Amino acid sequence: MESLRLQMELGRTVLKGKRILIVEDEPLIAFDLEAAIKAQDGAVVGPAHSLADAMQLAENEDLQGAILDVRLQDCLATSVLECLKRRGIPCVVHTGQADPALLDTWSYYPMINKPALPEVVLAALDDEMSRSAPR
Repeated sequence: MESLRLQMELGRTVLKGKRILIVEDEPLIAFDLEAAIKAQDGAVVGPAHSLADAMQLAENEDLQGAILDVRLQDCLATSVLECLKRRGIPCVVHTGQADPALLDTWSYYPMINKPALPEVVLAALDDEMSRSAPR
């Protein structure tokens, strides 16, 4: 989070020009994440509130990153995580209902427990995108 805060203080926008998918079924959280991404001059794809919408966007959109709530209404969005992994898209799982089996299965993506400030989620995404960037 320190790197994001420092870059913001220096006037740099970490997500500038990056297309970030938001998969979140809670409207207020989706709104906060969207506002934070736009404040960094990023472009929001979504937000997707359902599994069908999330899959359509994850499969077809040009994305540089994603923030995903793994529990959407009454289903798990693991198929979206699989799609993002297959496409090599950096992702942060932002959830309030993480169970140990889920943590083990998807441990290659950072998991941020709700509630969390949008800045914390974006910092985790920035770190993940930096690790995934070609060197």
